[in-house]
Amino acid sequence: PRGGFSVKPYVQAPGDEIVPFNRRRRIIADHMVYSKHVSPHVYTFAEIDMHKVSRLREARKDALKAEGVSLTFLSFIAAATAKALRENPVLNARVLDDSYVKIKQINLGVAVETSGGLLVPVVRDADELTVKGLAKGIDTVARKARDGKIECDDLAGSTFTISNPGTKGNFVGAAVISQPNVAILRTGEIVKRPVVVEVDGVDTIAIHPVMFVALSYDHRIVDGVAANNFLYRITELLEAGQFEV
Repeated sequence: PRGGFSVKPYVQAPGDEIVPFNRRRRIIADHMVYSKHVSPHVYTFAEIDMHKVSRLREARKDALKAEGVSLTFLSFIAAATAKALRENPVLNARVLDDSYVKIKQINLGVAVETSGGLLVPVVRDADELTVKGLAKGIDTVARKARDGKIECDDLAGSTFTISNPGTKGNFVGAAVISQPNVAILRTGEIVKRPVVVEVDGVDTIAIHPVMFVALSYDHRIVDGVAANNFLYRITELLEAGQFEV
């Protein structure tokens, strides 16, 4: 015990269920503890009006569905993130012993919940893909993860991670950085909310789909200004809604 503090040993009580760690859960637990130990986590949040992205998605999703492509909001978020990473390379980095490296290739890890636990398959060269390409890439690796067909190469080499709340979402949450990345973007659910918009120079209230996001970043190399600029750029891109689909 450190500082004289220790946790009392657990004594099993009637009705308690002890669940042994399987291999994946043990790896996840060790990874999370390691990440919190080595990376001083700092968090910043943003509110994003998804109105224009939503309209673009509605206009294109049926045509892409006919091609077998599911045009999700996540694919737009990934596109904005990849572009923002290209413009803010310190977020696409890795810390070394006495230095850090800004990685040229942008490989997005996308957190996927499976029956056996969380996996983070990778979509490579994300900044070179259209929204449609990202949608296909994310769907492919997510299906492999859920079907238990994921391979080691599919999980290796991420330079930045995006985590989303899935079908049962919540307001927002701050995620633990996936090592050796220096940041992770955690999205919240998209919910219709009243927002103030300007119409012909006059402020008015409209109902728009809004999403809150949290950026967790490693304060060893990412300062607040860099993190805020990065998250501001993601917000700017999504609110503009001008994507190649």
